[in-house]
Formats: sequence, C-alpha cells, structure tokens
Amino acid sequence: MRQKAAALARYLAGISAIVIGLFALIELGGWIIHPSRYKEPPAVTEEVWLESDALTPGDIPWMKEFVDEFCRSYRAEWKSYVYYRRYPFSGKLINVDSAGIRRTVQYALHDTAGARPRRIFLFGGSTMWGTGARDSGTIPSALAQIIAADTEFGPAEVINMGETGYVSTQELIRLELELRRGNIPDIVLLYDGGNDTYGAYLDGEAGLPQNEIHRVTEFNLLKNRWQMIKLGLEGYLERTVTAGMLSGLRSLFWPTQPQLPEHLKLADGVVKMYRGNLEILEALSIQYGFRYEAFWQPVVFVRPDPSPYERKQSEQQRMVRPLFLDVYRRIAHDPPLGANPHFHDISGLFDRAGMPVYIDFLHVSEAGNRIVARRMYEKIRNPIHDARPSRRTEKRAMAHQSAF
Repeated sequence: MRQKAAALARYLAGISAIVIGLFALIELGGWIIHPSRYKEPPAVTEEVWLESDALTPGDIPWMKEFVDEFCRSYRAEWKSYVYYRRYPFSGKLINVDSAGIRRTVQYALHDTAGARPRRIFLFGGSTMWGTGARDSGTIPSALAQIIAADTEFGPAEVINMGETGYVSTQELIRLELELRRGNIPDIVLLYDGGNDTYGAYLDGEAGLPQNEIHRVTEFNLLKNRWQMIKLGLEGYLERTVTAGMLSGLRSLFWPTQPQLPEHLKLADGVVKMYRGNLEILEALSIQYGFRYEAFWQPVVFVRPDPSPYERKQSEQQRMVRPLFLDVYRRIAHDPPLGANPHFHDISGLFDRAGMPVYIDFLHVSEAGNRIVARRMYEKIRNPIHDARPSRRTEKRAMAHQSAF
C-alpha cells in the first residue's frame, strides 16, 4: 500500500509539474510576444475613432495625439457623493484643473464695458466632457465661441462640469455641492441620455451610477485581506494567454447567449428617474435663482440615415440598442417632459446634418459638438421666461429696497 501511495504521489507530482511547466511556457511566450497583455488595459487603443468617416484628413494627426493624452489623463480620484473626478492633467489637447474641471476656451469672458460675465455651468457625461475632442472643440468651448459673436448677450464664463460616465443623478448632486458652497451659476445646462440608458443596461436597474456592482464589491474590501488577494489574482489570471485560450474554447464548444434585460421595465425606470431629477432641478432653480435647460442627447441608434461607419457602430452595440430605442421612444412621448418648457429632446438633431458626425455610438466629432452648442445657444438666447420670481430674486429685491 505504501508503495502504491508513493507511486500515485509521484505520478500526480509529475502531471502537476508538466501542467505547470506548460502553463509557464505558454505565458512566457505570451509575455515575449505581447507583454502589454499582462498590464492594465489602456482606456482606448490607438486605432479607436480613426476610422470614423466623421473625421477629415486634417483631424487624423491630432486625433492620434489625443488618444495618447486621453489614456494618460484617464485617471480619477475618489470624490464624496459623486464617486470620482479626474486628476489634474496638463497636455497639448487636454487640460484638467485641480478641481477636476476640463479647460474651456473662454472666448467671451470679458467685454469693453466691464460687465459681470454670466456664469454658465454645463453638466453631462463624457460627451459633455469632450471625449474625442480637443479642449477647443468641446461643447462648452463651442458654446463660448458662439456667445462671443453675440455682442448683445454680453460676456459669459462657460464652465465644463461634465465627467466621463456620470449619469444625471451624479450631475445633480455635483450641482448641489456647488450650490452648497456658494458657487451659484446664472444658467445651468444638462446634456443627458446616453449614460442614464447605458448605466441601466449595465446595472440591470435604472437610476444607478454606471458599474455600481464594482462599488458593491469594493465595500469593506480593506477589512477582508483574502478577498483583496483573490480579486487581484483573478484580475491577473483573466489577462493571461491560458485564460484567453480556455475562454475561446468554451465559447466555441459551449456558446452562451447573454441574458437581455427587461427592456420595458428598465425603459420606464430610466424615464421616471430622469423626470424626477428635472423636478429637483426645477426646485433648485427657483430657490437659487438660476435658469436651466435640459437636453436629451442624440445617439447613433436613432439616426435615420447613418453612414457606413455609423451603421457599423450601431451594429457593434446591438445588445444595448433595443433598450436605447425603448427609452428614446418613451422620452419623446412622455407628457410631463413634453410639458416642461425647459426640456428639449434633441435626439434628432443630426437627422439633417448632411454629414457623418459619430465617432462611436455615442460620441461625436468636433463639428457635431458645434451643432449641439448652437442648439443650446438658441435656447438660452431666446428663453421661455418663467413668470414666477425665484426666492433668490425676491431676496435680492428685498435687500435692494432695504438699502434705500
């Protein structure tokens, strides 16, 4: 019995040594051929967006440089209540200050009369922040340039409060934090739709920040050393060549169909949550005396005449496309939103653009950003005035009367 046990032990040890040796050889070869595979993957790769037919030949050189800066600037720090904001970054095309705010070219900050500039806060996700656009080509910079050409509008300070991945609730909380510390704007513009919908798809529940499951996993992680080690090993092993081979074989022989979310339930939830956020924003605007306009953004799924590249982007995101179509249909036919004069469904803004505008299913070219900025300008230039005075306006009037 002892001899048989010893023989079995030697046999198992030999098999284990062969398996470990084979694994080591495969991974060594993978490391030699493709060492970056074992590192944290970049935010985007060099070829991203370059095939877009929305770019002109003159855009290609700076877009390559933009991708490099985008990857280097794609770092965030923890920020209470809103989860995160970008670290400061200084580059040729991308600049972020110590408050996590991306640079906006202030074309219309001053005038010869010395009037106080109107302060305009723009909130949104990566489309507002300016993914795929230089500092000078973001929606806020385009809006500042348009305003500068209007001598009657007066000077304006345009501030880009957008952040990659933010949903409308995070934007609202960020606005509340600014108001709490006395940083009160004259005009607030919201640009939403993509992240609220995509976040609902990722989380399986409307109204949550994107990838909420990560926050659930991270909660109390520092108190569980073994869980931290386990997550670290899993993250590393997922990037190995062996794991890639096994995953490929499993998909080949045992394909699994991804579970589609309940579109109708999720779509109703997205519309309800967004509508509720606008109700809160309305109350804040009355209390603090600022004007607001909210814009429901375009996405490639609803474009009736997509270019070949845009059609390809839509097809690549076919899993989430049905949810987007459901949400956008409900937004267009929602009575409370339709009755709100400060809400604008501009999802069809590019229908008559006469040119490709999308660099992926959500982000658009700098020319597309200028079209969006033009529509925003039209709404703030010719607003529908609310007859109700704000509490802040009343307080200002009382203070003015008491001064005399």
